[in-house]
Amino acid sequence: VPRTAIYRYYRTKRQIFDAAIFEVIKEVRASIAEVRRQKMSAADHLRGVCSLVCDLLYRERDFVQVIFTFVFAKIASGEDMATRVVEFTGGLKTTFAGILADGRADGSIRPEFDPAIMSELFFANFESAALKMLLGIEQEPSQPKVRMMAAIDAMTAVRA
Repeated sequence: VPRTAIYRYYRTKRQIFDAAIFEVIKEVRASIAEVRRQKMSAADHLRGVCSLVCDLLYRERDFVQVIFTFVFAKIASGEDMATRVVEFTGGLKTTFAGILADGRADGSIRPEFDPAIMSELFFANFESAALKMLLGIEQEPSQPKVRMMAAIDAMTAVRA
């Protein structure tokens, strides 16, 4: 595609980058919505969403690398990226919190697990997985999936 064609729609590289991120976010949201439409418990919805996001993270490893490089470069140049990162990632945290709240309501998640806190922990696991993937510590999505499924199992286990 000629550069002039791209800059006809986008004025800056930042706008191009943001558009690419929003396209991926749109894909993720559509896939999550498909999982959420399935008739199953909220705990199973959580398993499905975690699996889906892990697979996407590892499938789009090069794109994740570009995002990390961009964010760290902007931070190094003195730009505050916190608001932008929250803007791009807040939807996933909200999704987790909603599924967890549904799970408490339908009894598939034990009531002592706070949806807001647990959504932060699930999201932190994805941040950790992305970093470990980029550092070459974890090369397969099965590794972070094991941690997430163990956490879900702990939240759904019946206490004796």
